[in-house]
Amino acid sequence: GGLDRFSAPAFLKASLDSDSGSSKILLAPAGKRGMWVGTGIGNIYRFDERGREQIERKDSSDYTLDILYSDRSGALWAGGGDAIWSLQPDNRWRRWARRPAIDTGPRPWNVHDMTQDRSGAMWVSIRRAGVYRVAMDRVADAWAPWGGRTDLPRKQVNDLFTDARGRVWFGYFDGAVAVLDGDHVTVLSDGKQTSLGVVHCFAQRGDLTWIGSDRGLWVSDGQRVQS
Repeated sequence: GGLDRFSAPAFLKASLDSDSGSSKILLAPAGKRGMWVGTGIGNIYRFDERGREQIERKDSSDYTLDILYSDRSGALWAGGGDAIWSLQPDNRWRRWARRPAIDTGPRPWNVHDMTQDRSGAMWVSIRRAGVYRVAMDRVADAWAPWGGRTDLPRKQVNDLFTDARGRVWFGYFDGAVAVLDGDHVTVLSDGKQTSLGVVHCFAQRGDLTWIGSDRGLWVSDGQRVQS
């Protein structure tokens, strides 16, 4: 006899069926519509309180997924193959392909990160190739290396982030940090004088932006970086 105490498990496993053996899981918030989930073999799902919905990829099924991104409205973007893709309201995929192909060494393409600026253009980091600004108002020749700018540090970017004011933050592998506000670039760290190490992530709280790196946690007001 006696009493047994039962409690809900801390984690509940979400089933991905045939994707259970995938070595990579991609996540992006879907606003009020739940969570976008992608797998390394290319499947995409939307989870909410009602369950799971698989997103059809017949327009882009020839490509694996490198990254998922959710813009301010909760709309889904995907990067992989030789392009970035946006899921349209009719559930069809619109493609922005880079032509000619970018030379990235042994692997022909790798979308490392992306973010949307206040104008709706996408900034896309490509491994071993740099950062490109992809204009949404045209498809041909829409990919501009470094946004056509000469004032951004031209080094490998590890993380991209757009804050609530629409400023685009660039975090580099060597610890450099730059902010693009409208048409003005501020280099907060050149990767030499401030030893941030590899910049992994940004997050915003109030007027401050928090920066996570392999050498600790930093905070910035957009003008300077402090530990």
